[in-house]
Amino acid sequence: MQKPDSVITIGQSIVQHGTYNDRVYLIKLHLSDYPFIINEIRELAEKHNYSKVFAKIHSFAKDGFIQAGFEQEASIPDFYSPGSPVLFMSLFRNHKRKEYANYSLLSEIIKQSETWPKEARSPRLPSGWKSFKCSFDDINEMTEIYKEVFPTYPFPIHDQVFIKSTMKSGVFYYGIRDNNNQLVALSSADTDFSSFSAEMTDFATRPCARGNHCGLHLLSRMDEEMQKKGIKTAFTIARSASYGMNKIFKQRNYLYCGSLIKNTNICGSLEDMNIWYKQF
Repeated sequence: MQKPDSVITIGQSIVQHGTYNDRVYLIKLHLSDYPFIINEIRELAEKHNYSKVFAKIHSFAKDGFIQAGFEQEASIPDFYSPGSPVLFMSLFRNHKRKEYANYSLLSEIIKQSETWPKEARSPRLPSGWKSFKCSFDDINEMTEIYKEVFPTYPFPIHDQVFIKSTMKSGVFYYGIRDNNNQLVALSSADTDFSSFSAEMTDFATRPCARGNHCGLHLLSRMDEEMQKKGIKTAFTIARSASYGMNKIFKQRNYLYCGSLIKNTNICGSLEDMNIWYKQF
């Protein structure tokens, strides 16, 4: 299995980079690191010849990134505070990285999403099944599901040490057990209380459990749990080719706000990603 990308700090900002996703990803920009961080991440990409630099930034930094060759792919309004959006900016270092992996499918799913019904209530699980918040005791089973569902993934969720470290740093995992007490589905909410936001991610359902609305049930539960914690904005970066995942977020009243071209390595190839958000 290919080595996952590394997560490092530049100044006080959090950056991921590596050949796995063939990119540099500025995950969290610390205000004190602007504008010098722009040259730092560009030079990092040049050093390793990555084909994309992806940055999640405050709107005040937009002009500086545009001057450096970045372009906006998506944005979420009122993310940091009223009137202060988060912007998803990208620098494409070759023309192939700027070509959609599957534009026709992406467009069709977004078009169809306008007709998908909304689900105000959490769907019922089969008799004897239950959802729950995961703990350290569940980690071994969690990594087994992720290995089964995702041959490749942008973060090392196959690694028990990584899962445990994320649990300690504000990532809340939720699971579903069937009537045999087997773990059959997972998801996570990656919280950032500096912006009172949570990324809803890491959805995985074992093939034997598909068709039981596990993903929709987990998202519904996470919406409720995050509201209780004071989260103001929930969002996801979902595979644009996944009809099911896009539908789940639309059903839970999330709004589409843009797509990211060949952004993430999932299941062995670089995929386009859609961003959906919801404000509580």
